[in-house]
Amino acid sequence: MWKVLLADDENLIVKGLRRLIDWSALDIEIVGEAMDGHQAEQLILQTHPDLVISDIRMPGLTGLELLSRHKGGPQAPKFIFVSGYEEFEYVRQALSGGAVDYLLKPVSAEELEKAVRKALGLMADSSTAALFRHSPLPIQDFFTQLTADHAFISTDLYQNFTSLLGGKDAPVFAGLCFGLTQDAEQQLEQLPYERRLLQSFVAFNTVRDDLEHNGYGCFLRKEEGRACMMGIFSPGEDPDALLHEAIVRTREKTGYSLRVGVGRLCRSAEDLMHTYEDSLRAFDLYYYDQREILHWDGTPHQSHLSNEDFDAAVTQVFESIVAKSDTVEQDVERVLDIIGDLHYNNRMATYNRVMVFTGDLCQRLYANRLLPGSFSERQDALQQHLQSSRTFGELRQKLLEYYRELLPVVYAAASQRGTAEIVRVQKYIQDHYAEDISLKTLAEVACVSPHYFSAYFKSETGQNYKAYLTRIRMEQALHLVLDTDLKTYEIAKAVGYNNVRRFVEAFRTAYQLSPMDYRKLHKK
Repeated sequence: MWKVLLADDENLIVKGLRRLIDWSALDIEIVGEAMDGHQAEQLILQTHPDLVISDIRMPGLTGLELLSRHKGGPQAPKFIFVSGYEEFEYVRQALSGGAVDYLLKPVSAEELEKAVRKALGLMADSSTAALFRHSPLPIQDFFTQLTADHAFISTDLYQNFTSLLGGKDAPVFAGLCFGLTQDAEQQLEQLPYERRLLQSFVAFNTVRDDLEHNGYGCFLRKEEGRACMMGIFSPGEDPDALLHEAIVRTREKTGYSLRVGVGRLCRSAEDLMHTYEDSLRAFDLYYYDQREILHWDGTPHQSHLSNEDFDAAVTQVFESIVAKSDTVEQDVERVLDIIGDLHYNNRMATYNRVMVFTGDLCQRLYANRLLPGSFSERQDALQQHLQSSRTFGELRQKLLEYYRELLPVVYAAASQRGTAEIVRVQKYIQDHYAEDISLKTLAEVACVSPHYFSAYFKSETGQNYKAYLTRIRMEQALHLVLDTDLKTYEIAKAVGYNNVRRFVEAFRTAYQLSPMDYRKLHKK
């Protein structure tokens, strides 16, 4: 709000000026009334008015002397003179000294309001010029860049912006980007597209009008799904509180809830584009964090996890599925937690990584004949299902439901082929236990991938293949210990051990004695 001081040695004139026009409609507050020049100067120093409406001749100091003393400073007020003297010299001195206008008594309401509006325009331009005087980027350039691909005219936005600066001293700016909340979007889903678009614009127009009316924001541009403004605040004001109140009033008027992304606070022209772009980034944070007001401070998200963590987590999901573990759902959520951490504030990268995860997992299941049907058709259907997710939380829920439905299909496929293949593997181990049997070899016998085989074998038999192989070897070793006179190293080689010490340790683990001690005990 602008501040005005009235000064005249005739009290009736001062009272008449106060009542002559609607000052509040012009966003003006009368901060003082002076009856002489000295009192006027004291009030100027105390109240720092933006505009002084004064008589030319007053006791103490004349209006011209006041003008001379208070022109040229960083907070110099504008002057309008209202005088009964029509002398040309007075008029010349007043206008050459920088006065906005010189009105003759008795002044009409129309004349006074016209002069005041002229002063307001000059003050707005002066305020903007002072604010951006040292800026390497002219303020008009910001609006030119902003409207380069848009239908709005940059000069219109600029004029609206400067007029909204009003009488704010050292204003603080913040980019604002408004959109509908998840609940509001769900409300509008029931409407036809054109009607849905119209209702969202109604909500955006309402919050725009609210902020511009109260001098807290200047409209910049409107797009499908969001509306952008430049917030204008005074030092000491709480932008979050003011924005919350505007959002509440919008919800009361339209029935729709809004959210807003807020850029970093700034004071200079070169930072306007930065805070505008910050607000777009803050707006996108809603995908991950569904708060009403979200800020972007310019600091990129620092991930504490890596691609290796992601790969390990995907492998864990696969192994949990193969083992029919109760932790499958928690393991899927772990993968999603890692994705959220790796790609926070990058919705497209998040979505793409989710599809990498589901594609990799499906390929492993198909490679081991644990999924029927077409891989591409399954992935395409999942992609279409996930694309409509408004938030990362919604995407998570859809993906968890997908795997809850998928697991019974996987388990049914595994049960249909498990018994015959496991029997084939067990017979191979029994026939070749004396050889160096590798995981790859057993996977080929089972016709599955090596990566899948270990978990698959344990799921079907209750133990891993190494434990099963060791058991078969120890059974054969015990036979050789009791029924032959072979030395320890000969027995070790006969059951597939090239390292005698490892063989003895394995035998001791199985039977609590070394091979030779076992033989001696049983001979007695």
